[in-house]
Amino acid sequence: MRDPLHSVNFFYLFAHIGMKSSFLSAKLLDKMQHLVQRLLAD
Repeated sequence: MRDPLHSVNFFYLFAHIGMKSSFLSAKLLDKMQHLVQRLLAD
């Protein structure tokens, strides 16, 4: 089992990178929104 601290660090790093590249972040958000809408439509 992986130690939780490592997971938190990874998540923080991922979030930091996402915030740095707002364009990529917006694109990802758009994709997620599409996915959620699709799931709700079913």
